[in-house]
Amino acid sequence: MREFLKTYDYLLRLKYISSVLILFTLLSYLATVHRYFEMINCFVVYYFYIQLIIAIPFFLKKHWRWGAFITVFAMLNLSKFAYLYFSPDQAPVDSTDKILVLNVFTANQQHSKVIDLIKQENPDHITLTEVNERWSFEITKALSNAYPNILSVPRRDNFGIMFLSKKSFDGEEIYVDEIPALKAHFKDFTVISVHPLPPISKSYFKRRNEFLAEIKNWTANINNLILCGDFNAVPWSPFFKEMQDNNNLRLCSEGFGINTSWPTNIPFLRIPIDHCLISKNGTVLSFKRGPSVGSDHFPLVTEFGFSIEKDSQTTENTKNTKNTKNTKNTKNTKNTEL
Repeated sequence: MREFLKTYDYLLRLKYISSVLILFTLLSYLATVHRYFEMINCFVVYYFYIQLIIAIPFFLKKHWRWGAFITVFAMLNLSKFAYLYFSPDQAPVDSTDKILVLNVFTANQQHSKVIDLIKQENPDHITLTEVNERWSFEITKALSNAYPNILSVPRRDNFGIMFLSKKSFDGEEIYVDEIPALKAHFKDFTVISVHPLPPISKSYFKRRNEFLAEIKNWTANINNLILCGDFNAVPWSPFFKEMQDNNNLRLCSEGFGINTSWPTNIPFLRIPIDHCLISKNGTVLSFKRGPSVGSDHFPLVTEFGFSIEKDSQTTENTKNTKNTKNTKNTKNTKNTEL
């Protein structure tokens, strides 16, 4: 082995690989320019780990410049997702709810696995995407007793969506370029379920970004919000981050790691595109990725709550706002949603 390493210039090969990864790292910062660059941006986690491993033999062989050069670009990739491993400050809450989010995959025939998972997790609310007539029927038939409050828009094109809850709510369907989203208003909070188009073509890339941008028009005057579904975007996508900032939200997965959710059958290429987000005044008690249930997506389970103290303050502010000129803005928001 030693003789092989002496005669084989493996460091040269590693330099070639490093150069490609460095190029990908730089191109990932052009994600807003073209969908190909955003696709490259999806895999920065893998660039980080590979670059970190490649840097080791350069340091061992005292090639300090190359080792440091590769490490710098590894840190650039790390900077995009490192925050997911740190928990934000959160207020204590008296009561919590649990929500399960899953892209069931339209072609998936394993209804019983999904139903068994729901019964095992026993969430208060459920968001399902890629729901067609068959999925809507099977889920309703099995779970309507436990979840009598259902809002469902089944479709044949992989963009059907369904929301179920143990608690009563005022439901609303929203459409962006004929793609549905669901809004469920509860007493203390609102859940919005979404599934924008995947950026697999120039047209879809544009329409997905328009969908994400449109969300801010649905969240006006909503203080306690849960936004969840299959976003077809990673957390460090500039379009996703802009949507997150515009709606004053944070990922429920912050402090719980990356939690890649798709595709289930290719472990070394999985990326996180299914998300649950919460208003920054909310509290996340637990977050986890569930087991495979026959879909190409993993389910996500989140336990959350909202601070009573902040809710009361927000309510007072909302009342004051309603007494001002913002009444006209509220009416405009309702027209936008329709």
